[in-house]
Amino acid sequence: MASGRQAADLLSMVESGALTLCYFSASYLAERVPAVALLDLPLLLNDRAQAYAVLDGPLGLYLADQLAEVSGFRLLGWWDSDDSAP
Repeated sequence: MASGRQAADLLSMVESGALTLCYFSASYLAERVPAVALLDLPLLLNDRAQAYAVLDGPLGLYLADQLAEVSGFRLLGWWDSDDSAP
């Protein structure tokens, strides 16, 4: 939760100007950009290096462009939430 708000509220808070920026799981963006749901598929990528290579390449650029086109959001970067990795 951010400022007592649920993560699902972050998108609308940024759109309204209540927040300048935020970070959240890709799954929150899939409703706006269905292709983002690819990032939630298990075993799609072999390892973290491959994931970063894909997201730093044409697919990542495509997803960022689609997000900007449908929402006005600008992607600043990708991150992963795997706490078990070094």
